Amino acid sequence: MDIEPQKKSRFSYVSRVLISFAVVALVVLALLPPSDFPSQYTFTIQEGQGLRQVSAHLEEEKLIRSRFVFEFLIMVIGGEKSVAYGEYYFEKPLDAFTLSKQIAEHDFNVTYKRVTIPEGYTNVEIAELLEKTYKNFDSNQFKSLTAGKEGYLFPDTYFFFPSAGTTEIVGKLEENFDIKIADYESDIAESNFSEQETIILASLIEAETNGDDDREMISGIIQNRLRINMALQIDASVRYALSKFTEPLTYADLKVDSPYNTYTNRGLPPGPIGNPGLSSIEAALDPSKTDYLYYLHDEDGTIHYAKTFEEHKQNISKYLR
Repeated sequence: MDIEPQKKSRFSYVSRVLISFAVVALVVLALLPPSDFPSQYTFTIQEGQGLRQVSAHLEEEKLIRSRFVFEFLIMVIGGEKSVAYGEYYFEKPLDAFTLSKQIAEHDFNVTYKRVTIPEGYTNVEIAELLEKTYKNFDSNQFKSLTAGKEGYLFPDTYFFFPSAGTTEIVGKLEENFDIKIADYESDIAESNFSEQETIILASLIEAETNGDDDREMISGIIQNRLRINMALQIDASVRYALSKFTEPLTYADLKVDSPYNTYTNRGLPPGPIGNPGLSSIEAALDPSKTDYLYYLHDEDGTIHYAKTFEEHKQNISKYLR
């Protein structure tokens, strides 16, 4: 009996099995997402890019393991011309087949991320909010881009791509302000204030009121004080100067050496102390006609008004002690 051919036959069979397993393993591995596949990633295919350029870019961005496998899957699923330009959003790592199918079927999967910037937020508070919402947002870049622009980033609800960058976001906030303020240009021109003074005044009103009901009255009181050159004595301006937004103010705080301290300086502060909404801008331009010069907030946030300092002291005794 010839044993040698049998050994060769068995060896050949085992070799074929091992090679088959190796090929299958390689194919499976090529289909799996790369270990460093980026989450919440927006991949852009530029107009005019071909299949090979796209596959090279995908491999470079760690979105696929094999250009060959991706190109093969695209040809099988939809053909070379099925690759359409645009932004494709990948929420989580995808295997090569799912990713190829998404691109071949033009499933951009773009979902905007919504963010609402509350009225009165300072630029610092806006930066903190945006940093929590958009992964590509850079607080330091934001600080640089918005230097000297406190009050000019309009508080509103915005929708951006999850991958939105700082420059894009700042540009949209500024553009929205320009659009909104344009409706009030004639009113500002007819008022006693410049646009900057209007925004400063509106930011003070925003900080001092809890709702729409009191805005015009607070505006009237602030403007009464300005008219007689009386110190505005607005706590919010001191808080802004000290970046002390939650802790109680002390008497020492009220003496801080800052142009934003409206206890020690008369007139408006040199700039806005936050980003006001339309209601406060409108209140700045259309104040209540009143004889009140004083107001205070009780523990429930209700505002109590007074015409004289004696009446104001009575309100302090009644509502704050």
